[in-house]
Amino acid sequence: VQAHAAMAPEQGRNALLAAASAALSLHALPQRGDANTRLNVGVLNAGSGLNIIPNRAVMNVEYRADKREVLADLKKRFAAVIEGAAQAYGVESTITPLGRATTLVCDQPVIDKAMKALEGVSGVEKSHETVLFAASDDVSIFIERVQDNGGEGTFLIVGCSSPGPHHSATFDIDETALPIAVDWIEAIARS
Repeated sequence: VQAHAAMAPEQGRNALLAAASAALSLHALPQRGDANTRLNVGVLNAGSGLNIIPNRAVMNVEYRADKREVLADLKKRFAAVIEGAAQAYGVESTITPLGRATTLVCDQPVIDKAMKALEGVSGVEKSHETVLFAASDDVSIFIERVQDNGGEGTFLIVGCSSPGPHHSATFDIDETALPIAVDWIEAIARS
């Protein structure tokens, strides 16, 4: 509920304070000893003037975990924080999913096949059967769907240099890695 911040603050319900409270509480959620979790409030927009109690706030939040059951628990706790902050400040809340990914669980037989196929690919300097990959990717949803229907899957990563990290203005992969990736996928398909 919008109101004048000096002349009638008791008439308002401050969506910005509710959102700010929720944002701080959300950043305490990811701490787990049994899983790798992440949560980030990347955007918080609210308010229209310095002397007006904001009647609306919008947050964009991403959360992830490396275990499906932990991700489901994080989703429930996330919703509880949002609802609790809204209740504490007397505002309404709505959670609108903007996208999703799931925890990627690779199948060992497919990993074995990929690693065997890699032996015949030129240009490979070193290989690892598994790597810590904390980013999210839509392919995790595709692989989960395949696995839910009795299939198997894995995720392939071909490393290369870049002058800057992901999501930066200087990100630019070394394109000499692309033919290696294509050759690897072809070798897997032919095996």
